[in-house]
Amino acid sequence: MNKIVITGTETGDVESVDASQIDNAARLVALVRLLAAFAGQALALLGMKLDVEIVTQLGLCALALTATAYAWWRNNNWTRAAQIAQLVIAAIKGQR
Repeated sequence: MNKIVITGTETGDVESVDASQIDNAARLVALVRLLAAFAGQALALLGMKLDVEIVTQLGLCALALTATAYAWWRNNNWTRAAQIAQLVIAAIKGQR
């Protein structure tokens, strides 16, 4: 669908890459690592020292809260369209 064409300048080889192959997870990890480095530098400038255990615990707590909120969001029909879709599924299964 979305093709990216790459042409080699020296060899003239042409390579086509599907845009759906872009790894967004790796980009997100890189962004989080960059933000963590900036936060560490900001705290160092303010004279605060980072304890590795505290940073790890805060990171795991944030991850757990995010996963819980995501699971809660996915398992509940919040939008009107989702509520209607749930009624259609229930009707197909013969539950209503």
